[in-house]
Amino acid sequence: MTADKNLSHLASTRFSLSKAEGRLLEQVETGEVANYLAEAATQNDPSQADTWDDSRQLRATLLSWLCTDTEASQFITHRGIQIQGAKIVGSLDLQFATLPFPLICQQCAFTEAIRLE
Repeated sequence: MTADKNLSHLASTRFSLSKAEGRLLEQVETGEVANYLAEAATQNDPSQADTWDDSRQLRATLLSWLCTDTEASQFITHRGIQIQGAKIVGSLDLQFATLPFPLICQQCAFTEAIRLE
């Protein structure tokens, strides 16, 4: 893929991306873990996510799009989408979706439902 045609560019045509979301897309495209964990372990408890700052927030609609858009999925490696320590805002709607790659969310908090039915 060329520099002018990458996952961040494609996403920016549909979303106004935050810095955290831009970082996620870069990590996904290179097959790396998008790590949003704080340095202090005490600040990484998902049950306390309401105290986390905006630099750790990702929109569920962006994740849903990444998982279901055929053009976007071409940029996702066999390592899939790996996220640590993020707050996923909104309902993650993956109803009837078949993912050809892993979606891993470790130490993440979800503000609304994850829809898988």
